[in-house]
Amino acid sequence: KSGGKSSFSDYYTARYDHAMLMPSLKDHIVFASHNLAADNDFGEMQMVFCRNVLIYFKQPLKDRALGLFDSCLAPGGFLCLGTKEALDGREIAPHYAEIAPRSRIYRKRYA
Repeated sequence: KSGGKSSFSDYYTARYDHAMLMPSLKDHIVFASHNLAADNDFGEMQMVFCRNVLIYFKQPLKDRALGLFDSCLAPGGFLCLGTKEALDGREIAPHYAEIAPRSRIYRKRYA
């Protein structure tokens, strides 16, 4: 449980090759494309998935993308990167605790 009233499995139905989220959960999720090179942040988020994207960026664009994630993630929010990506040595690194090192999942610290 992570703030929900039930087990996560109560919020979806699994099929052979996909899962369907219950409307009560789906209504609170936003899936969006974002141009990390040109767009600004677009509001406060609880979780950001950006897996296996930063490895293709040069350093200035990596720093810009990570800055965008940092500015839109709420305290306690989760940042999920690819297994070959990390916050080590980045300006925003002190803002995060790595909670799943092998999976590169970080949680934004509370101020």
